[in-house]
Amino acid sequence: MTRENAKKNIFNYNDILQLMTAEEICRKYEQRIDEIFTYFESQLSSITRIEVISPDGRDYGRWCREFNHFKVSIQDDGKTLKLFEVSND
Repeated sequence: MTRENAKKNIFNYNDILQLMTAEEICRKYEQRIDEIFTYFESQLSSITRIEVISPDGRDYGRWCREFNHFKVSIQDDGKTLKLFEVSND
């Protein structure tokens, strides 16, 4: 998946106008959502630094150790984003 594909709106309103059932819409877009998430995860493998920026400026910065990368985990019913530093092995 390219960056441009990831930026596209995942919902096609023409499908809704064609009166697809909710189940059909979910099934159709579930794969696209998975592709976007996979693309996001693949980009994390090259990230070597994380920064958290607040309205007051940089709150937190962390460089990844050599030969490691970050993995993402969404927890707490989608309310928490955690980044784990893991070995490339």
